[in-house]
Amino acid sequence: MSVTINGGNIITAGFEFFYGAAIFYFPNTASGCSTPTKTIVGNNVALNDPVSVAADNSGTLYVASSTEGSGHGAVNEYSSTASGNASPTTVLQGNNTKLNEPTEVYIDNSTTGAGRLLVSDSSGHVLVFAPGATGNATPVQDITSVSAPTGVATDSNGKIYVSAPGNSEIRVFAATATGAATPVNKVRGTASGLSAPGQLFIAPISPS
Repeated sequence: MSVTINGGNIITAGFEFFYGAAIFYFPNTASGCSTPTKTIVGNNVALNDPVSVAADNSGTLYVASSTEGSGHGAVNEYSSTASGNASPTTVLQGNNTKLNEPTEVYIDNSTTGAGRLLVSDSSGHVLVFAPGATGNATPVQDITSVSAPTGVATDSNGKIYVSAPGNSEIRVFAATATGAATPVNKVRGTASGLSAPGQLFIAPISPS
């Protein structure tokens, strides 16, 4: 399960005991035993085991899910107005996508790669899809030099950050990296305190 913040909402997706696979919206002022302001749940939602959620600047929601061990991963897209038993507007899934067991989905809001959809996949791929990719789309970039990545994010320049838990480090790649790319930097070592890092988030830089 993961959490994202968008438009004053705390959004989380996960497999809940009472609801099954569901997406929950809470106000950013929520505290204690708070009731969701909106829930997306039901058969039409078509989620298996959601593991990560992201939202773009328009509020469109992207949820990565997989059935553990099945080798069938997907990224579902939902309208910003979706609620209740809503169907996804599009689904990214199929052999060409190389989605097997996603670990994080991330929307690139950088100036160089705005709209790119990035997915880390435990099968050993960091997949980058063109804006608007859907169906059985082929990624435009596929970084294969990280074994079982657990997180992915981009900075304001489009550089790609990947969690490499097996090496207890975060690897930084050029915005255009693909294949067996060599990282341009690594965050690692005893002083970093990193041990099997997971999902990532790059905080925006506030104007001075």
